[in-house]
Amino acid sequence: MLLLSCKPGETFKLGEEIMVSVMDIQGKHVRLGLMAPKKIAIHRHEHYQKYQGRKR
Repeated sequence: MLLLSCKPGETFKLGEEIMVSVMDIQGKHVRLGLMAPKKIAIHRHEHYQKYQGRKR
């Protein structure tokens, strides 16, 4: 696992197509902005796990 320390306004890339921006930090909460092609689905892991459990 790669652990990054970022400040609001900083951006990093995942591969060639995905950009993640730190929008805001308030206490323990971090707001991220994600830019990716529409062909790439983006889900919170917790929500994805619940959805996968309901599909079975």
